[in-house]
Amino acid sequence: MEERMSKGESPFCVVGIGASAGGLEAIQELLGKLPDNTGMAFVIIQHLSPDYKSMLSEILCEYTMMPVMQAENGQTLERNTVYLIPPKFNMEVKKGKLILHAYVHTRVINHPIDIFFRSLAKEYESHAVAVVLSGTGSDGSNGIRAVKEQGGVILVQRPETAKFDGMPRSALQTGFADMVLSPADIAKELTHIAESMSSEPSGMTNEELLNKIYSILKRVSNVNYTYYKQTTVTRRIERRMVVNHIENLYDYVNFLLSNNDEAAILAKDVLIGVTNFFRDAECFEALKERVVKALIQKNESGPAIRVWVAGCSTGEEAYSIAMLFSEAEEELDMHPPVKIFATDLDKEAVIAAGKGQYGENIIEDVSAQRLARFFTKKNNSYIVSRDLRRMVVFAPQNVFQDPPFGKLDLISCRNMMIYFQNNLQKDLFAIFHLALNDGGYLFLGRSEAISGCGDIYTPLCQNEKIFIHNASGHAPKDMNIRYHVPPIDGDFVAPQPHAESSAQEEDSAEVLRLEVLEKFMPPCLLIDEQNLIRHVFGDCNNYLHVPAGKGELNIFLMLADDLRIAVSTALKTARDENRRVTYKDVPVRGMVDRTSISIVVSPVSGHDYGNTSYFAVLFLENGRQAEPEGGEVYEVNEAASRRISDLENDLAQSQVNLKKTVSELETVNEELQATNEELLTANEELQSSNEELQSVNEELYTVNAEYQEKLGEVTSLNNDISNFLASTMVGIIFLDDKLQIRRYTEYVSKEFSVQEQDIGRPIRFIAYNFVNIELVEVCRRVAAQLLPEENEVISVGGKRYFMRVAPYRTNEKKIVGLVLTFVDMSEQIKNDKSTDHIRAELEQQQRENHEKDSFLSRISHDVRTPLNAILGTAQLMETSEESENFHEQISTIKTNVNYLLGIFNDILETSRISAGHMAIRAIPTNEESFLEGIVPLVLADAEQRAITLTTSIPKLPKRSLMMDADHVSRILVNLIGNSIKYTPEGGESRLYRFVQKAEERKSKA
Repeated sequence: MEERMSKGESPFCVVGIGASAGGLEAIQELLGKLPDNTGMAFVIIQHLSPDYKSMLSEILCEYTMMPVMQAENGQTLERNTVYLIPPKFNMEVKKGKLILHAYVHTRVINHPIDIFFRSLAKEYESHAVAVVLSGTGSDGSNGIRAVKEQGGVILVQRPETAKFDGMPRSALQTGFADMVLSPADIAKELTHIAESMSSEPSGMTNEELLNKIYSILKRVSNVNYTYYKQTTVTRRIERRMVVNHIENLYDYVNFLLSNNDEAAILAKDVLIGVTNFFRDAECFEALKERVVKALIQKNESGPAIRVWVAGCSTGEEAYSIAMLFSEAEEELDMHPPVKIFATDLDKEAVIAAGKGQYGENIIEDVSAQRLARFFTKKNNSYIVSRDLRRMVVFAPQNVFQDPPFGKLDLISCRNMMIYFQNNLQKDLFAIFHLALNDGGYLFLGRSEAISGCGDIYTPLCQNEKIFIHNASGHAPKDMNIRYHVPPIDGDFVAPQPHAESSAQEEDSAEVLRLEVLEKFMPPCLLIDEQNLIRHVFGDCNNYLHVPAGKGELNIFLMLADDLRIAVSTALKTARDENRRVTYKDVPVRGMVDRTSISIVVSPVSGHDYGNTSYFAVLFLENGRQAEPEGGEVYEVNEAASRRISDLENDLAQSQVNLKKTVSELETVNEELQATNEELLTANEELQSSNEELQSVNEELYTVNAEYQEKLGEVTSLNNDISNFLASTMVGIIFLDDKLQIRRYTEYVSKEFSVQEQDIGRPIRFIAYNFVNIELVEVCRRVAAQLLPEENEVISVGGKRYFMRVAPYRTNEKKIVGLVLTFVDMSEQIKNDKSTDHIRAELEQQQRENHEKDSFLSRISHDVRTPLNAILGTAQLMETSEESENFHEQISTIKTNVNYLLGIFNDILETSRISAGHMAIRAIPTNEESFLEGIVPLVLADAEQRAITLTTSIPKLPKRSLMMDADHVSRILVNLIGNSIKYTPEGGESRLYRFVQKAEERKSKA
């Protein structure tokens, strides 16, 4: 396992992490919880500003042990490594390498996360993981579609944990997210995915278990997945096993049996409802130019154009085709009716398609012109316009079980057959063969092809997969139609109309009055301003009839033909003059014993119904009702002429009004059209500006987050430096190029009268306590010469400071001011004095030790000489017989012994030497006897070395000298001993005595 996880090898899985505003914190939390040996490669696509250097790698390297680096073009992906997108670039992955593409910051909003996710899905398929973290907008929502289609895993940050939830919510609206987790939980899930993918594949070879899964899916979805491509089904099963942390197929089957929700999710997963607007835009452009326009021109005056979109998913493809027809009709100025039937097996997808509401991510696929024309922006989504929605009919359908639509001019079935086995594909072609008109069109996906049906589907655009249907072609014998008509279960129950409650309950007295009027008054009609009958009084059957067809209450549609002119003339006069009008002897045909009647039209004053005036039309039968007073005899010809004249006048006036209205409408329409175009343009510009501002805002937020992180580090570092300076008791003053105070440490306030409000004041206005220096002059001199100066300054309180004034240099080597440093040297000077005293004592001890060493050296030399003399004398006494020299030799021994005793006495007084109190014992000494006593001390040593010792001591008058005889004798013994020591054997050493008077010594000098 460790070998497989070693650095330098290609990753078995690549994780794409998309983030925008607020994503830095989420990425830090994710990497902080992520192990550094997962075997994956991590590519972070963060929205970055092109105008600022990214510090993301320096920030993130503190949260993970994995190498964090900014990606380079052509760089090979390695395991356990984090790669960051550089500013001003989009990034893709191809053949295991990162490919960078520079992009120009234009008005079109850039979606780098979508770009990388698509390439990631294409390159790594089911071994791709897409992670969407905090951010605004919808970047990443289109990219996860491709990851979903290829069987990858999609993880989305829980919106509640995101600083900005725009991107996570947009990703969730697609319905493709496998898990919604916090960043820390996403790290745990990635660890599990790494363990699952790095282990040996489970191997979906157990046909019995697969068949069991097929039966479970058939039970929950009523779809037989047996003829779906097995690789597609098993890939979805493996992905769901990874998501649910299940290691083998047997356990997953048991999980499906006990969990209907998981079975439904798997069934929906296998359907792969992945689509988008104008997928393969060049194919849709060819469809518009070669097919849509041809159908519009062909069916301009014929029957409606019928289109079937099979496998419409959430409706993007159906609406795309509807937009093509709408645009083509406007371009050709032809408007035949178009009806688009869109069906899908997924009922939830069909319901979503019917709503026609899509996220902001569609702006990547739909142009700004189409968005403005066919969509309405509402909050963070786009809603399909009403006219476009009316063109499409959505319905759930299983194409292999439910009957197809007939007499179709176009069938669009894109990227659905690639998931079917060959026999199921042939069955689908048979269904299309039955449904299409002769000369109809079939529109397939880029990866789909006509196999074995070349006789009935002829290519029109081979690259764009558009085919013409030949109804007379011979279909292959193995093409079958499997659909059936399902029975209708249950009894049909007609919908019950809802009873309408009146606004007011009628009063019982009013009802009674109406009944009396209807029973006893002559036939009468109450009509409104629109000539509609509102109430009928009495028996009017002789004057009215109900026409065939749709029921109408217009009085002129129901009146007898010979009464229309009379009633219309009287009604017009009554309305124009607002008076009662009576016509007598109006001829009526069809009445028994009655050839004429009287007609009275009178306004109903004081009554108003919805601001519409009412008129009463009475029919008085001559001889049965009282004759009306006044009135005029009705002349048919005159009334007809008058009615014709009135109608002609009304027509002329109406034509004039119509022309005027049409002219005004044309003017208003032109103005509205111009205004609409301006509004569309302004809307497009505003939308583009809004998208640009949103993109810039995301970039600036990312930069701000990085700067905030660095600011925290700088603040912490500044605190460290301040505490360091405070603890070391160093006073510092920072001056700008004008010698004004920029900053200072608190320690300098002991000697300077400076406070917070003095920042920005020149240093010359600040009082200080130093007595031996002109600080301002020193600062000016250093600022002019750019050479640091060091001085020892003394404060009024007697403290001594080491002062250094130096130029302030930036990292760019620019001089922007001065730095004054003050170090308190008082304690150090005091310590230096103590050190000097100790050093003097040590030197004194060293001198005393040296003197002791010298003294001991001399003593050893002095002791050696008499010992040698004693030893020599003793040897002579042993070898010679007693003679006259015996006493002389004994005297020599005594002399040397006494000499040794003197030396030992001096050794005992060594402590006096250390204390500096050695006493000089000056006593009167006979000069001649003193000198003669020296010779025996050295004679024995001379004889041992065969050295002839010659003495020359002239006889002088006896005189005594004041001296320390013991010390002087040792000095002379040392001198003579050295002479004997360094004289060659057999040589001669001489001892002379000279006497010189003081007067002579002075004259010589």
